[in-house]
Amino acid sequence: MDLRQLRVACIFLAAVPFFQCHAQIGQVYARSTLISGDCEADMKPSLAVITGGVAVSALKPTDAAEQLDKQLALIRSYVQQSQGSFKERERVRMVHTEGSVNGQLRDPTFQIAQKLRLEFPADAPVDRIFEHLMELGMDRFGDNMSLPENRQSIAVVHFEIPNFDAQLRQIRERCIVEAWKHWCDSTTPKNQSCDALAPPASLQVQNFTLRSTEKLMRADGPPDYFRSAYSTYSQPQSPPELLGNITVHLVGNITLNNPEPDKSK
Repeated sequence: MDLRQLRVACIFLAAVPFFQCHAQIGQVYARSTLISGDCEADMKPSLAVITGGVAVSALKPTDAAEQLDKQLALIRSYVQQSQGSFKERERVRMVHTEGSVNGQLRDPTFQIAQKLRLEFPADAPVDRIFEHLMELGMDRFGDNMSLPENRQSIAVVHFEIPNFDAQLRQIRERCIVEAWKHWCDSTTPKNQSCDALAPPASLQVQNFTLRSTEKLMRADGPPDYFRSAYSTYSQPQSPPELLGNITVHLVGNITLNNPEPDKSK
């Protein structure tokens, strides 16, 4: 077994994500080469999402629906003027029979609740937008649209990283290319595979993991680190749901295997 040690550093500058890596050559066997590297990356959300809805009550279902549609038209117009995206979700119909007047049961009240998802650029003035949405009738908040009597602390605004899988793939591919390039530049005598401009197709990603350097606040639990793992057998990782417009700093490790015989001997 021929054992070699190599340390290299590489930096990528891009709008999103920022990328930096430090690669190390592990062990070089007669039939394969194992390369491991440490990576760093920054990701920033580009989408602010407001979730909630509008509820309207009336004695007749048609009256409630008509009133709700008028309120939704006002909200839709305001969202579009604010460079946002207006998306309607479920519409729920309910009948309330509780309460009485002078001992007599009240007539049943019909209620319609419309769930909404409103999307804006991450740097939009979300506090001012949310305030005006409430003035226009938004009175249900969060994904579960809790009833007023059941209200608790509800996260109504969160920030998302669109095309998250594509960004992870971009980080992974750049780490592969640069680690291979530096290995080839430092190998003497040269491996014949290094004559190509790109890493060989036979190069395999054994493992690629990322973890946030700081714990992130979560709407459904205590703060925790965001973790992402890639391997031949892993499932796609869900992106983090951020409660603030913050840059997520990631550190990770990548392990590559080249199953081609070592031709430098």
